[in-house]
Amino acid sequence: MENREDRIETVPAIIERDLVLLDATAIEDKLQDGVPETITDLQRAGIKVWVATGDKLETAVAIGYTTNLLTKDSNMIIVREGRHQIYDQLKNAIEGFFGEDVREMDNQGDLRSVDDIGGHELRRFDTGVTSLAGRDNGTRVGGFSLIIDGGALHHVSRLGAIPPKKSAYLFDQAFADAATEELLLHLSTQCNTVVCCRVSPLQKAQIVRLIKDNLGVTCLAIGDGANDVSMIQAADIGVGISGEEGLQAVNSSDYAVAQVSLT
Repeated sequence: MENREDRIETVPAIIERDLVLLDATAIEDKLQDGVPETITDLQRAGIKVWVATGDKLETAVAIGYTTNLLTKDSNMIIVREGRHQIYDQLKNAIEGFFGEDVREMDNQGDLRSVDDIGGHELRRFDTGVTSLAGRDNGTRVGGFSLIIDGGALHHVSRLGAIPPKKSAYLFDQAFADAATEELLLHLSTQCNTVVCCRVSPLQKAQIVRLIKDNLGVTCLAIGDGANDVSMIQAADIGVGISGEEGLQAVNSSDYAVAQVSLT
């Protein structure tokens, strides 16, 4: 059981080599009935909804539209691993979309000043994924949604800076770059919805701890599979959904349900 998380990740790298594809199959991953309506009710109650999924960016965006987290009037801020530094992407999004001036951070990583200069007209900002965001991104009336991938979170987190044997330490020290963490928190609070895609089970737990420890709010985590266990355990309240994904989430949760709908 020692360093289990790290050892599990090394097994596929050893086994899945020089394989020959013989055939392929697929399953339809459908939403339960009432999910979009339930999410809408949660938002109407003032609950900020974050989605953490292992799906790729395009699939996560499609799920966002299906669940009413994203609408045709939503403006998307997409932060992903690539040519540009994650800090710069977050900083440019805050300044470009919200007209705020991001000042230098102090040594402790606290944001010295994020001044609203006021009177700034929203404009379309190049996120690098124009086909998803749309040409009129930044000018719509439906608020903002942040979409960030696991690669971007990896550059923010201590995962790349601490040896594997320190995995227990990683769970408590989620994000290494305090300046980037502060920007991520500030930007996320400006958005109606946050979608984290291509994230690992450990990153799901880190996201929950980031919110819980820094924003001083009560966090509710809902999941249905084994890859949601760490997230459920990290939250103040964990809810497991029993069903096709097995009972791992249910066994690790505070409350168990068979149907996500509130109706």
